[in-house]
Amino acid sequence: MIILQRIRITKRILSTALATLIAGSMFAVPALAEEAYDGYLYDWWNEAIPSQTGYVPERQVTGNDLGIGDFKVPLDIFATDEGDFYVADSEFETNFDDGTYSKGRIVKIDNDMEKATAVFDRVDLSEVGDWLSAQKERFDSGEIDEIEYNAITAQGFNIPAGVYVTPDDMLYVADSKNRRVIAGYQRKDSQGNDIFVAKYIYIRPDEKDYDENVAFEPTKVVVDRAKNVYANVKSITKGAVEFSETGEFNRYFGANRVKRTAEVLASKVWQFFMTEEQLQKSKKNVSAEFSNFDIDDDNFIYTVTEVKSADIDVLKKVSPKGTNVFESMGISDTTFGDFYSVRYRDVTYSSQIIDVDISENGLINLLDAQTGRVFVYDQDCLLLYIYGGLGNQKGTFTTPKALETYGDKSYVLDMEKANITIFKQTEFGAIVNDAIELYSDGKYTESMELWDEVLRRDNNYWFAYVAIGNAYLFLGEYDKAMDYFYMNSRGGYNQAFRNFRMEYVRNNFSVILGIILAVIIIPIVIKKVIKISKKLKQKKGAA
Repeated sequence: MIILQRIRITKRILSTALATLIAGSMFAVPALAEEAYDGYLYDWWNEAIPSQTGYVPERQVTGNDLGIGDFKVPLDIFATDEGDFYVADSEFETNFDDGTYSKGRIVKIDNDMEKATAVFDRVDLSEVGDWLSAQKERFDSGEIDEIEYNAITAQGFNIPAGVYVTPDDMLYVADSKNRRVIAGYQRKDSQGNDIFVAKYIYIRPDEKDYDENVAFEPTKVVVDRAKNVYANVKSITKGAVEFSETGEFNRYFGANRVKRTAEVLASKVWQFFMTEEQLQKSKKNVSAEFSNFDIDDDNFIYTVTEVKSADIDVLKKVSPKGTNVFESMGISDTTFGDFYSVRYRDVTYSSQIIDVDISENGLINLLDAQTGRVFVYDQDCLLLYIYGGLGNQKGTFTTPKALETYGDKSYVLDMEKANITIFKQTEFGAIVNDAIELYSDGKYTESMELWDEVLRRDNNYWFAYVAIGNAYLFLGEYDKAMDYFYMNSRGGYNQAFRNFRMEYVRNNFSVILGIILAVIIIPIVIKKVIKISKKLKQKKGAA
């Protein structure tokens, strides 16, 4: 066991040195090589180590490839359960003969990403007549001004920034600059044109529920199974704006925590000594707004916070009641993305998580805007693998904006390149996914063979050692568990050692007891013998 430990120590030193070179080149111009990026991971000490990647680039798709002309400024991508894709192309301008103007379109793409099957670039409001009449009354009464009235009743888009489709094919669009979320269904008219017919329109709540000084500009939208609609709005720090299906304001949902800094605490103390006027003028401490979200099959909403200053609640898993599940698990303050900042050409880069996607198998996929990396985690926030990067080669990005997964592929939308990069899962990634699924279900021994295969392909994959160690711990083979835990899990090693010690004592109790008794009794016997021997000598001397 000592030899094995020394080999691992040497290997770790060499691996860390190589990983340092990888991290230092993360922002350099990519070399002319077959792979556009180097695979790496983090070990138990959060040190970067070389590793295999879970995905590799397959191909890139542009609007021209799909037969609709170049994307202008694409901001979001969504995949339905059936494998249709929707892209929100925010700056594509269209002027219609009837005077309708649209600055944006929603593009529907087939499962194979070979062609666009529909393009929605205007909104049919014929089925929301009562709603339109109500908005006209608000405008006539002076409740809303002309700018807001024209925006919320427009028949075109104005910077659609988010798109979501429910299982019953209801299309939701966060029509940002038109200050609304539109829900509607898709159809074709008699001439075969694609029509988006509005059924519900969600706009700024009443002043009593919403700060009138903050524009209602939704950037993303998701919908739960009860048809509640969640709109992520710029500059709103209370959480997502939640509406009922028919448009009534429900509540704010999933707000981030306020960071408890020394400055904040000092401010709280000083407030005890402030006058009412000073309190009104004092700056309020508010939480950071989250930038994006996704919803899983169990109705949990995952939110990510992009701002550079955020170091809490970067990723949250929020229950329908509004509580952060990760906080109750004790992992809410986990570092997501890269653990360390990288300085390149006098600029310090640190991870900014811009999007989150929950794949079909429950894995958490995070897109980092600063590094162009995709970080994949399990439901315990264990980092499984990393892929992607910044650059001009296939598989790297200039301005990554959105991420989706479907089946064994992932899709990253690049705003500046105006394309979609399709990644295919590697064999290594598939093995890791299968192994972690068994392990997460408590099937430790069943996962051992897969983890062995992971180590055969990548002996730097530290969690495989931990997983196999736990399997041996479960099987009661504590000496083997200690071998695998060593240098990878202090807690696991200590637990295995305690169990090993107890088992050893139990299996060798009679021998140990005999030794203990011998240690105690033999000195007594020797002492007695010496004492008796002395008495005999004294008697002989007296005789």
